[in-house]
Amino acid sequence: MSVQPLPGIRRALIVRIVEELNAAQVAITELLGRATRADATRRLNAQRTEIARLLDIFKVEATREALASADAAWKGGIEAIAKQTGVSLTPRIDPRSLLAIRTFMTHKIADVSQQAVSRINTTLTQHLLGVRSMSEAISDIQAHLGGSTRRRAMTIAYTEIGRAYSVAQYEKMLADAKRIPGLKKKWLHSGRSHPRPGHVLAASQDPILVAQPFPIVDLRTGETEHLRFPRDPDASAFNTINCGCMMIAVPPKPGELFARPADASAAAATPAGGDVPPVPPVPPIGGGGGGAGPPENPHDIMRRLIANLSIAINAAQGLDEQALVRALWLSVDSWAQHVQRRINRGEIASAAALAKATLEALANADLVQVAASTVRVPSAQLQAKIDGWIVIVNADGRIVTSYPFKPGFRDFATWNLQEQLTPVYDYALTPTDREVLARLRARP
Repeated sequence: MSVQPLPGIRRALIVRIVEELNAAQVAITELLGRATRADATRRLNAQRTEIARLLDIFKVEATREALASADAAWKGGIEAIAKQTGVSLTPRIDPRSLLAIRTFMTHKIADVSQQAVSRINTTLTQHLLGVRSMSEAISDIQAHLGGSTRRRAMTIAYTEIGRAYSVAQYEKMLADAKRIPGLKKKWLHSGRSHPRPGHVLAASQDPILVAQPFPIVDLRTGETEHLRFPRDPDASAFNTINCGCMMIAVPPKPGELFARPADASAAAATPAGGDVPPVPPVPPIGGGGGGAGPPENPHDIMRRLIANLSIAINAAQGLDEQALVRALWLSVDSWAQHVQRRINRGEIASAAALAKATLEALANADLVQVAASTVRVPSAQLQAKIDGWIVIVNADGRIVTSYPFKPGFRDFATWNLQEQLTPVYDYALTPTDREVLARLRARP
């Protein structure tokens, strides 16, 4: 019998937690409403004992529901991947990750209960000292139980049940990848109205091999964090708490089933940091890109480049020039190195100046050359001849380098042909391309 999908499991748990918390809140409110003024100290001790008992009931019931839901989510994640890969028979998946999630949830729910007890005791003490009236104390307690306590409990449930589902999916994919060479995974965005831009970008990318991490870009800083799956326990709270994203398995096409994936060698050669190595004119620093194969059509390369750049621009609304360029750059370290190099050479005065020159060159590009590399991510040189400035962008929409044109310097085409045996083609920007590039200039 199939298990319920993740959204239903998560929704049912949150409903039960809220019901249990509401029951505790009603009971506590009735308890305090029956209080008399006689023997305030004795009454306070009795109230504290009863409130602790009521919230302990909440803790026990919420924990029981949460553990059952985690088990259901774990089974649901495995079943979902089995349907997508067609591999129903899988060796028993190591349950230690599920046990860790169950333990974490138990401790967190207990902490929610304990913090609520502590907060209520403080409020009751204030009443005993005459700082708060009983009606004010009751209002404060209701606001706390219905506010921060409820939000924390719901956040724990939503995040950890989703985490159990994703961990199970990943473990199942790793097992299935041994039977299905070339099995890939894809990030799916939750579709929320106020998304994390980095998660939107991840969902726009092509599927990747199961063992590869998803690069999640923080467009506020330009930094990249690598997640194996949504709500990866090794990732930061910023990228995991209340994340509603999903992941699916993408089996290879029938004709590719027994062929080595084109990007397998690239995956093995990619540095641990996950950044794609620079392309000319910056000398290569190691790594790989697209894998061996016929050169990609330069028109397709530019379509991909412009599409990825457009997605990044949309996700970066509100950033100033410098923050935008830093977010679009290959990596934060690469950005910092380029800024320092240009300053040392007297080509710019500051990081802001490099950002401005880069955006102006892209927005006013009137010469474009495309390198159809088969061993690294294809790239394009965009040059604004009137300003004499060059920017190189790879097909993933990431800026590789930005520098002033220098007569006599070994150019983009020559470097690719001599060093990489890579053909370079001239390309004419379309009106749509120019619209996308022009949006880089329209900053707040």
